[in-house]
Amino acid sequence: MAIVSPVNKIIGPRFGVVSLGGIFIAEREIARRLRGEILPAADLSYEEALLLLEVYGASALQWDHLNPGGGAVSQAALQRELNCSQAHVSRKLERFRQKRWVETVTAKGERACGFRTTGPGKQLARRVWDDCLVLAQRVTAGAKPPDLRTHLRVNQLIREKLRLHALDRLNPIAWEGPIDNLLSILDVRRDLVGQIHLSVLSGSGLTIETADVLVDLYCAKNGGQDPSADENGFVSYQELKTGLVHWQTVTATLLSQRLAVLSGQGLVERKGGRGKNFVKITDAGVGRIKGVFERYDNLGKHVLDGVSPADRDTHFRINNLIRSNLDPAWACTQAARGTPGA
Repeated sequence: MAIVSPVNKIIGPRFGVVSLGGIFIAEREIARRLRGEILPAADLSYEEALLLLEVYGASALQWDHLNPGGGAVSQAALQRELNCSQAHVSRKLERFRQKRWVETVTAKGERACGFRTTGPGKQLARRVWDDCLVLAQRVTAGAKPPDLRTHLRVNQLIREKLRLHALDRLNPIAWEGPIDNLLSILDVRRDLVGQIHLSVLSGSGLTIETADVLVDLYCAKNGGQDPSADENGFVSYQELKTGLVHWQTVTATLLSQRLAVLSGQGLVERKGGRGKNFVKITDAGVGRIKGVFERYDNLGKHVLDGVSPADRDTHFRINNLIRSNLDPAWACTQAARGTPGA
């Protein structure tokens, strides 16, 4: 669902789907750098790193959105913040305890009431945190502080919209630097994915990965540029691959296998030629994905309701800038096409 459109179209009828696409693309590029450049040396998965940083933030950085008093953070607060199940967080925390990265904090006469990082845990988390600070400066290079403040504020508003159903209104975070923008992108993406499963994909029979493919092909069929289709509506596998945002791993082999399944279901048509493979969505595929696309667009419009067109534009431009800073080849392609905001 990586729909990118010229900035001057952000206030058009499809601003919802375009805005969400910008968030997901920015998060994808940041996550790739975390997984590929920062986390391997720390012996942490992406999900573990986010959890460890939350515990570290509460115990060492006094992040009061987790614990107003600072210090230890409860497992319930971690589950709520990370939008994860009790079992998932329990497994990760148990590994951290075995590694002696976190310790359990108990109150007198009570069971465990929270967790905090130990000395070794603080050292590890601090290394990851320092690397994230450098990455945040890198991804926002060229952005003006007022625009970064607007970007953070819009991300906070989106999270509030998504979490009001749980009576979990978030405390506003004052912008202190690009690291706030980086973390807010990771946070808002996590909340959006949860809502996509609940309100966009529910009843469709589609996984988020399959919907990702069909939405991109549907947009290409209707004039989208990322990916773009040829005069017959076909998109190259390579261009489709670079546009996907909801796949943990996207290899040429895995994509080919998934497209073969969709072709067998009559949802896409494939062809090969000149050493390249191409695919386009069929009428049946359009019929299957159109309702999902509309709900996806409506979700974007809902979470941005009340945000001014100027702030939506700034939010989109910062997300596009992040992608450009981390993917120069894409930025060059967009510049060659004359796409604003690249």
